[in-house]
Amino acid sequence: MSKIKLDLRSKTAEAKAALAHNHHTAFAGSPFAAAAVPTQAEIDAAADAMDTALADVAAARAALKNKQELRDQKEATLEELLTRRAKYCEAVSGGDPALLTAWAFTLSSDPEPIGELPAPLNLLAEMGEASGTIDISWKAVRGADSYVVECSSHTVPRTWQQIKIASRPTIQVTGLTSGQSFAFRVAAVGPAGQGPWSDEAIKMAP
Repeated sequence: MSKIKLDLRSKTAEAKAALAHNHHTAFAGSPFAAAAVPTQAEIDAAADAMDTALADVAAARAALKNKQELRDQKEATLEELLTRRAKYCEAVSGGDPALLTAWAFTLSSDPEPIGELPAPLNLLAEMGEASGTIDISWKAVRGADSYVVECSSHTVPRTWQQIKIASRPTIQVTGLTSGQSFAFRVAAVGPAGQGPWSDEAIKMAP
């Protein structure tokens, strides 16, 4: 006699809800449906409740993502303003450590690198959650004030276009054509100007 393999522990909540709905449709015309245990009404109610819970979770995740993106934008703005203020304070104080410390700044024990900065390493491009978005990240370069990010369609020769001046080693690129592959590269900018380009990262937009 065959036995059913439910394997519920390995199934997602979505898969369990789908199983309940599919079973209802398939079992409805069976002569055993009327006396089934538990009742179909019980299973339907539980499956409907699961659908509602899944929808609530999806909405909460979308709302959280929006709030996180807004937080990241506010954080980037604050970082840029604090960086400008720090440079202003360094200039007007003549680098006086007592003054800078009194103004609530922590002093660096390491001098800033002199000369051209190296190319950023570990450039990574990953599909974003939304259609047409790709998340870009790379290893921070010590001494970099900002990063220039360029994008090109995955064609030869490349047609590079600047898409962002980033203050942090991570950005999200939006508005890309879904299903098309894109190449990205990044360069660090420091006191001596822009450094060399990183290796390329290539990814298809979702």
